[in-house]
Amino acid sequence: MALDTWQRQSYEEMTKKFHSNITAIHEKLEPPFSVDTFRRITRLVLARAEHMPPLNFYDGSSVWRRPRHYLRRCMKRPDPSEVCMVLLLDLVNHSNRPNCGLCVGLSLVVGGKGAITLYSIVRINPGQGICRHYNFAINRPNAPFSLWIFAV
Repeated sequence: MALDTWQRQSYEEMTKKFHSNITAIHEKLEPPFSVDTFRRITRLVLARAEHMPPLNFYDGSSVWRRPRHYLRRCMKRPDPSEVCMVLLLDLVNHSNRPNCGLCVGLSLVVGGKGAITLYSIVRINPGQGICRHYNFAINRPNAPFSLWIFAV
């Protein structure tokens, strides 16, 4: 009960900050559309933005890519990524239970080049919609711990 109340309060605080910041940016930039349209555009971009590797990330040899990856992990640095909007990826539904996952990496379908691949995690019947989980929690074994903060 206390966790639900805390989550609701923090969501309301975040929403208030979002609205006040968007309003301040709108007043400063004075775009030719209303603040409500600006809010909708911002929410759309925030909901559709993905972190993807740079375009040339998979162009080099995997012989060098793997040691660089492990070296970055040892140094506790993330792999390079760019924030981008992936065309048509938002057509994958998210309103039902997820039945597919998303993989960014080398794909045999495109001749071993980097690609975004949807793969099934359960049987998908003919005519059934493809659904994904937007925060990818289904692919992580520690998903419950990433959604909630536990204090010991």
